[in-house]
Amino acid sequence: MLSAGERVLLIGHSLGSVIAYDTLWELSHREQLSGKVELFLTLGSPLGMYYVQRRLKGYRLNGRQRYPTNICRWVNISSVGDITALDRVFRDDFSRMLELGIIESIEDHSESIYNFFRSDEGLNVHRSYGYLVNPAVGYIIADWWRHAQKNDLQPGDINNA
Repeated sequence: MLSAGERVLLIGHSLGSVIAYDTLWELSHREQLSGKVELFLTLGSPLGMYYVQRRLKGYRLNGRQRYPTNICRWVNISSVGDITALDRVFRDDFSRMLELGIIESIEDHSESIYNFFRSDEGLNVHRSYGYLVNPAVGYIIADWWRHAQKNDLQPGDINNA
């Protein structure tokens, strides 16, 4: 999809966000794939923790080589009480990406975000289902989808929309 220039929204939950980050790093530096992920959405991610960061692909490198260069916008959402996401603010940890101009924005949404997933075992504020039904997550995905659809319109399609 990246090589074809298609729009990509990549969602990574928990350890999946770490795998997605490392994969994006490899695609941009080892594979040198063209194209960018329009929106990288991380949910309940441990990427803010130093323990995790120092194990990421590129961590020991400098400058642009240290980070994935194929992300346009990064939105991180973490629920109150989600202990997998102990450090819930990424903008400070990855601000160098902004300084280097390899990403347009990094947004953290962790205040007043609640994950109310409940099963027979009780409340689980880390569960992916609870994140995916959260209105904040829904709004971000819907907003991306709306912009993607609007940008896909061809001249003359406005009258038919």
